[in-house]
Amino acid sequence: MSELGTIAWAERTGGKITDADKQELNSRLGAVFEAAARPAPEFPLDATFESLAPPDSELCVEASALWNLVAPEWLAAHGYRTWYFARALAELDAIEVDPELLYVASILHDLGLTKHAVPSNATPCYAINGGREAGLLTAGHRSREDADVVYEAIAMHLNVSVSIDDGEVAYLVAAGTLIDVTGPRLQLLPNELLAAILVEHPRGEFADKISTVMHKCAARYPDTRCGYIGNDLNFDELAKQHPLDSV
Repeated sequence: MSELGTIAWAERTGGKITDADKQELNSRLGAVFEAAARPAPEFPLDATFESLAPPDSELCVEASALWNLVAPEWLAAHGYRTWYFARALAELDAIEVDPELLYVASILHDLGLTKHAVPSNATPCYAINGGREAGLLTAGHRSREDADVVYEAIAMHLNVSVSIDDGEVAYLVAAGTLIDVTGPRLQLLPNELLAAILVEHPRGEFADKISTVMHKCAARYPDTRCGYIGNDLNFDELAKQHPLDSV
């Protein structure tokens, strides 16, 4: 298991990456392209928008309230789409996962892009700042260990791809985010489900908006994963070629 993106790494580095970290991020692109090339399953996912509805626990309601308050509409919709994609992949891959923790980590994975968890020179990585805040929210309802699951899943989602060995929540949040940002594994989900998700949480100008934000983040904090993804991994081009934006 790589240390990149873990809580231990986050607390030690603040999110600043080395040349070795950049090489690792670049190597992880192969897993993304492999996922994008997978054929549609012989037996499509039997799930509907309603069957993937989020939990209605106090923790999830509080997380939703926070997200709706601090995130602009285009970013809020991205968080909710990430939940549905992550939840669908859990069904598709037969992964048992805590739905509360997955929901909180999914919708709040970009909390660090809002004024609620602004990066700083000491901690320039927005995923670390957002993960800490989401972990604190979770700790008000769940154990410290559960809060750390949320923190680490959010901190790790900028790793380009995350292995199931890094934890179910971290794996699914990263995979769900990637589906919404660049599209890998989109072909594995039924069209009816995709249509329902987009009706409730439309993409709008998401590709342009997230590209602009990532460019600003990369320019201010180039020695972070956001900086490397934005400056060196053609994020702009990948985000603006999303299949859902060409239909």
